Amino acid sequence: MIYLDYSATTKCDENILDTYVKVSRDYFANSSSEYSIAYQVKELIDTATQQIADLFSVKKSEIIYTSSATESNNTAIKGMSFYENRDKLIITSTKIHSSIKETLKYMESLGYKVYFLKNDNSGRIDLDDLKNNIFNASLVTIPLISSEIGVIENLEEIKKVVKLNPRCLLHIDATQAVGKINFNMEDIDMLSLSAHKLFGIKNSALLIKKEKVNLIPLIHGGISTTRFRSGTADQASIVCMAKTLRKALENIDEKYKYVEELKLDLIKFFKKYDRVVLNSKEYTSPYILNLSFLGVKIESFIHKMEENKVYLSTKSACSNDKLLSDEVYSLYNDEQRAKTSFRISLSYKTTREEIEEFKNIFDKVYKSFIIIINFESHPE
Repeated sequence: MIYLDYSATTKCDENILDTYVKVSRDYFANSSSEYSIAYQVKELIDTATQQIADLFSVKKSEIIYTSSATESNNTAIKGMSFYENRDKLIITSTKIHSSIKETLKYMESLGYKVYFLKNDNSGRIDLDDLKNNIFNASLVTIPLISSEIGVIENLEEIKKVVKLNPRCLLHIDATQAVGKINFNMEDIDMLSLSAHKLFGIKNSALLIKKEKVNLIPLIHGGISTTRFRSGTADQASIVCMAKTLRKALENIDEKYKYVEELKLDLIKFFKKYDRVVLNSKEYTSPYILNLSFLGVKIESFIHKMEENKVYLSTKSACSNDKLLSDEVYSLYNDEQRAKTSFRISLSYKTTREEIEEFKNIFDKVYKSFIIIINFESHPE
């Protein structure tokens, strides 16, 4: 099996799984109870939470545990916006995950105003467009790395623009960025991430919310780890989250360099195929390579690769059912290109041997599709 869909999810690390089982078995008590084994659980949670806070240079009280980055994004956008005047803008990118896109559609249905930023020639958000709208905004919500093409936004410049309006907050969806690139939490008001993108447990995620940010919780009830997200604390997931993040943040530069070499090798390989065009260009993550196979039904290509035990995707795993990639279309304004796009997402665990085998399989599959295309063009 050659798995090249790491941006969709990752296989949980065996060591993380072992930790999850051990904590679930040996530390099962409710951390809110008033007896010794519950105190042990609370100490576990407090220690893990402090470790996470230290990794991001934030306060322990600024960590909110959620079930997914989707929930984190919803909590950040809805929770903050319900405090604000509906006449204020929510500013975002055209390259957003569906959990942000659908949330913003909902906010618009309630009367909130949403503004989608233009992209510059490199595919990043247009900073001049952001400057022109920042004084009418209450929130800017941006993915640090887009999930389909892998565009890395200029975070430091975005921070500078948002700071021009002291009443505007910055939310970063870092789901595809944590453990992949270096960044810091300075001048970021809220940040979303998920463990399952990092060889961690599914249904385990975070929202980091700075103390100055006011939120209305989406889930009301008692206080477990925070008043902003009620429910019994899942100590096994919390301990595993700390462990997952520690492992993910180790040797980032070395991992980046290795994966970048794999991506550059693939880009060079694809240049010889006339019907393959590159969508991930400059300022993109080495972990994501988006291309279009022009003239084919892309789902047929994906299934043909699957028959050869190669696993790719057409777009973000959480996007809607339509085949057209909104992200590719927003950058290239080309429906054919957007309909035939596919994503290769790499990991530091991807081997050079897997890449070489992928090349051999792709070459065979590509040639089989060219035969079909040529026949359909000239049936006689």
